[in-house]
Amino acid sequence: MKVTSQQAHGISDLTAQKAKEKGGKVTRPPSDPAQDPKTIANSAPQTLKRIRETLRSEPDVRAERVNEVKAKIKSGAYKVNSDKVAGKMLNASLTEDLERP
Repeated sequence: MKVTSQQAHGISDLTAQKAKEKGGKVTRPPSDPAQDPKTIANSAPQTLKRIRETLRSEPDVRAERVNEVKAKIKSGAYKVNSDKVAGKMLNASLTEDLERP
């Protein structure tokens, strides 16, 4: 079997090809309704509403995590990985530069 970069034909592609050869009408199976632009457009407001409600229900600050970090700083156990911080700063700066028009 020879491997090529071409995709294998699906059954529906072969059926459509045979129908065309015989001069018949090509019919495709119904598409996934979740991918239908009209369905997506109709469901978008409800989806956005659920996202907003979820975000509003989340606290702005994770108090448990803040208290944990404060305790580590106070005890001297909090260590900063300067290489990691510098890498993230550079990455953010480069990303920002690339996104500018």
